[in-house]
Amino acid sequence: MLDYKKKYIKYKSKYLKIKGGELSQTKKKPYRVVFANPSWAIQQGLIKGSEEDMVKKCIGNISHDSSIVYDAIRRCWLNTLEILSNLKLPFDVLGLVEVGNMGSFKKTETHLKNIIKSYENNFQIQLGSIETATRDNPNSTLTLYISIIWNNNTLGNMLHSRTVNLILPEKKNKYSTDGRPFCMVMTDKCLLLCTHLGWYSDEIGKKKYEDRVSEELSLFIKECLVKNKTLTKNLLNTKKIIFTGDFNDASTLINKNNPFKVTIKLEGFQEVLEFHNNQSKQKLKKNLATCCWHEKGHQYRIEDKKTGKQIRDTGDYILWSNNNKNSSNRLLKKSDINIPKKNLQYKLENSSDHKYIIADIYI
Repeated sequence: MLDYKKKYIKYKSKYLKIKGGELSQTKKKPYRVVFANPSWAIQQGLIKGSEEDMVKKCIGNISHDSSIVYDAIRRCWLNTLEILSNLKLPFDVLGLVEVGNMGSFKKTETHLKNIIKSYENNFQIQLGSIETATRDNPNSTLTLYISIIWNNNTLGNMLHSRTVNLILPEKKNKYSTDGRPFCMVMTDKCLLLCTHLGWYSDEIGKKKYEDRVSEELSLFIKECLVKNKTLTKNLLNTKKIIFTGDFNDASTLINKNNPFKVTIKLEGFQEVLEFHNNQSKQKLKKNLATCCWHEKGHQYRIEDKKTGKQIRDTGDYILWSNNNKNSSNRLLKKSDINIPKKNLQYKLENSSDHKYIIADIYI
């Protein structure tokens, strides 16, 4: 007796191949992607910065002996570490900004290795850095770290990588405190991106960062073409690209109806990549508001007048550049994490001022 299902798939595949298409991507296994913005002040054990009130929350009501305070603050980072290293379904990609011990590459790398040591998959870590002036002292320098971690088995081995500062031209001078890291990784299977943009509130501000990303990514692609022309062109044509980051998009200007547009410009070639996460502005505000926790009475805290609950902003995103409607993007849930329930809520509330996001992407 003929297996009609196998016969159908055989001829359907043959037909679609002739037409330049492929079978429905719902049959493929999606890539699990996670993004996090762990507070830099918490990792440093410092009571300062925009997350100062979050740091004080970590300290709680304990003694204010300096050594004990430092350990209490760092406890929140250990909660972040425990959450990311105990996901029920391991990630294929993890994007991280404001990560690690600023000023020490080795200590930061140790942070990242601690995240992946509990998983059996073969991961590769790309840790990038930029230098900027500190806000306290424009004459001193600060190293900012950014990272992409990915599963070699599913997303391939690294071909090329580069990390740059997306500082805007009008802010660029030796005293600038506006460090905006952008990490780019080309593997033999995909292009992985991670960034931490500055604040903007209108289309003009968004366009400035689109132009900076376009400029730097075009230069990076040019370098990749030198290393492997055929592979690089194929990845661009198939749009196998995952873009994670803190886009600081409080006005929710990036959405499926208004994507983040990146133009790749090379000699004799131009391609516009439209990055989005399949959600409308209204749905993003409702379902993906992540930034940033503040205590009651804080100048940046906005509350719902009826409930008194904080209204957070959007901006932490996982984006892709194809039109597959089966890809999804959401907040990390308790059911995603393999930590005892009695401790889980506390750890989620005492880890970072940002919420974690997760996506299942078909590319």
